[in-house]
Amino acid sequence: MQDDKLSTEVENNPTERRATELRAAISDLGHELDTQRTKKAAAMGGGVFLGLLAVIAANDLAHGKAGLWLAIGISDSLLRILAIVFGVAALLLLGYGIRRQLHRDHRREQELEALMQELEDLQSHQGQLRIKN
Repeated sequence: MQDDKLSTEVENNPTERRATELRAAISDLGHELDTQRTKKAAAMGGGVFLGLLAVIAANDLAHGKAGLWLAIGISDSLLRILAIVFGVAALLLLGYGIRRQLHRDHRREQELEALMQELEDLQSHQGQLRIKN
């Protein structure tokens, strides 16, 4: 019953209707930007992790400690291959993350800021109208 009354108030009040539209647009755009940031962070985190694994493997090979890896079934030659694969994968993931950061969509971020500012102005205007009444 209250939801019907609330939706009727929103439909009859253009300011409330615009505020609802702005909230929906902010939510959608914010979700889109958060998804892009998450992809970038995942690529960077994965790149760092694989880079550390590659460095550890290379360090063990360089200092003759590759025999420790035999306990889990990894031979010297396999450890070399893993070090190279992890190193290349780390560089690719870090490059991808850096590229996403450098080429992020500034226009969409500015659009989100503009929507948030419009909503804030609208809410401020509504507050002033309520004070006058």
